[in-house]
Amino acid sequence: MSVGRPLARFTVDGSDALERRIAADVERIRDAAVSAVPRGDLTAVILGGGYGRGEGAVWREGGLERVYNDYDFFVVTPRASRRYHKCVAETLRAVGEQLEPAVGVHVDFGRPFPHSGLPHLPYELMLMELKVGHVVLYGPPDILGSMPDYDPERVPLVEGARLLMNRCVGLIQARMLLRKRRPLDTDERQFTIRNTQKAMMAAGDAVLFVNKVYSPSYVRRAEIFEGLALKGVPRGEQLRDRYREAIEFKLRPRHELPPGKDLSSWLEDSVALFGNVFLWFERQRLGEPSMGWDDYMARPRRLPAPGFPESILNALRNLRAHATVLSGIRGVFLHPRDHILKSAPRLLYGEGDVASEQAFFRLWSLYS
Repeated sequence: MSVGRPLARFTVDGSDALERRIAADVERIRDAAVSAVPRGDLTAVILGGGYGRGEGAVWREGGLERVYNDYDFFVVTPRASRRYHKCVAETLRAVGEQLEPAVGVHVDFGRPFPHSGLPHLPYELMLMELKVGHVVLYGPPDILGSMPDYDPERVPLVEGARLLMNRCVGLIQARMLLRKRRPLDTDERQFTIRNTQKAMMAAGDAVLFVNKVYSPSYVRRAEIFEGLALKGVPRGEQLRDRYREAIEFKLRPRHELPPGKDLSSWLEDSVALFGNVFLWFERQRLGEPSMGWDDYMARPRRLPAPGFPESILNALRNLRAHATVLSGIRGVFLHPRDHILKSAPRLLYGEGDVASEQAFFRLWSLYS
């Protein structure tokens, strides 16, 4: 293995036994990927995500340790053909599904990257974090060196909007579970707690984006946030506490609530805090300091205007997902993510009808 980071660990404080288990897991996944793809069609296999950055989650229970989050893999290929990449992606998806029961967590292979295209990759949060922290399991150790020199502290604010959109969807799904008005089973309860903590971490990350002090490291982000002045940030000190808890959950997850809190009230308080920070962030990003949610949803668009070819592609995407339910014919040329951003606040606060919910999640499943 070769590492794109200083220390060749997968977790912050996992035991040596767990580190060996993770090493065996990722080598097994690597070997399966290399064997499944025809010889010469893989340039590199790379572990990214929290485990690739050396900060993977450690679940502890009954004196035992195990991995918790997904294993996030990426591959680099020698060719750039879309048809070829689709074939590689389908092959690797099957590999991940086959190995998931053995390793105990979801095995995710991101979209393949052509080697020649690495220098031209856009600034996306996921790509920046991959370059900063990864483990090369197969291929040239410096394979990602040709990627752009992203500045980790200056994440484009549109990436923050995408992150908040993703976490907003998780909160909507959690609220829909509680709306069933029956006791949640173990998986549903864990889903609700996990997605609420993810939303609180995203809210804190958004503040770091605005202040241009973001770090790919969970540990470093927690340190930065503790000392950050939160002037103007809604419910800033409460957010500081919740961000600290969310980072701790990311590194050492436990499906427990604060003392004296029930799941419903804790979720609703989290939704309110998240919504306040989400709107504050969008005010900063869009340069509209007095904008409310109604103003936000009424905007012609929330993302940069697409060019003509992208507009036509968006129209096809939206018609496929029946997204005109969300914003009418005028919005047919918007990117599906723009529709999701437009509709998420209304759905989060429980004002959407069944048709809007169905269109929203159809878009989400197709284009998230």
